[in-house]
Amino acid sequence: MFDLQKLDALSAFTLRIGEDDVQHWTEIELEQSIDGFSSVGFTAPFEPSRKAFRERFRPFSYAPIAVLLGGHQLQFTGTLHSVDPTFTTEERSVRVQAVALPTAICDSTVPGNFGAKEFSGLKLEDIANELCKPFGFAARFADERSTFIDTDANGELERDRSSKKSIQRRIESAFDIRFGRVKCGKEDKIFDFLCRLSKQRGVVMTDSPTGDLVFQRSAQLGRPVVHLEEGIPPLLSVTPQFNSREFYSEVTAVVPAKRGRKAGSFTLKNPFMNDAGTIRPFTYRAEDTDVGGAPQTAAAFMGRMFGEAVSWDIELPTIVDPRGEYFRPNTTLTITAPSAMIYGKHELLIRGVTKRQTKDSTTCKLNVVLPGSFSGEIPARLPWQEPL
Repeated sequence: MFDLQKLDALSAFTLRIGEDDVQHWTEIELEQSIDGFSSVGFTAPFEPSRKAFRERFRPFSYAPIAVLLGGHQLQFTGTLHSVDPTFTTEERSVRVQAVALPTAICDSTVPGNFGAKEFSGLKLEDIANELCKPFGFAARFADERSTFIDTDANGELERDRSSKKSIQRRIESAFDIRFGRVKCGKEDKIFDFLCRLSKQRGVVMTDSPTGDLVFQRSAQLGRPVVHLEEGIPPLLSVTPQFNSREFYSEVTAVVPAKRGRKAGSFTLKNPFMNDAGTIRPFTYRAEDTDVGGAPQTAAAFMGRMFGEAVSWDIELPTIVDPRGEYFRPNTTLTITAPSAMIYGKHELLIRGVTKRQTKDSTTCKLNVVLPGSFSGEIPARLPWQEPL
């Protein structure tokens, strides 16, 4: 299991602004997610009388920031985003927030000299690279073989080459599909436009440690990085969040007629809405797909519905799993936690990871969701149902 003393050496953060390492920060927090861009927040002493400090923490500088773990493993590449100084009679400090490079497309439209961008017959990766090029980073698909093919319980490399090839063929066939004709309007946020397209390919967007935009599929079940159990270290706490307003009895994808495309719709039922008389339908327009793609679009929406309606926050006293690897999103774990309504051993998807270090401790918060939340697969059962 965990050897916390042995893992401490892997838990040291290195914070770099430009070419300089920041030595005197008091706390730091790195947030990573399967379906969002990473961010870093840290607090440091602030000395306004020193020119070097004034320059380092200058508002709107968008200074380059990097975070490493264990002295050498790059975890984050981004820019300084916000600077909030605070002073009291006892101390002066500054709270700094940095965001990953691809976050720029969440706030930005295409440059004015681009006008509206129309793409015809291109793959998602090609479209994304053209839109991201002005911002200085690339777009790529994750090497998903590492998601499916890892090491076995004894640390030996998986030998099932036929399985590897089969999985890779499925990945390539999905990613090679070209869009007929899509348009990013002059006033459209680039992220929103790419998000609509990525949902049609069953992928989500995140960032790489080097600052690229990455499209990836949700991890498959069967390779959990750790098993956690209520009352047994290192598990500190498990806190569920249930949002009943995000839970629907059915989802309908409506495809409007457009440019000679036929209109149509597809409705998918929620098998876990069993209460008699409970009706909570949700219908939405699937603008960027055709009638044949409506079932996949509805399934993707229902998967996201489960992810938004049900999650758990897990607190641990380490950022490293029993294998000696840093916890990361898009992996799975198994957990038994009756007090959090996980009544039997259940495998869940790690959606987000927050690594935090202060002078006194290193902790990790894992946000976990139901399997299928980002792959459009309906779970076989829910954790609060009786174990099979």
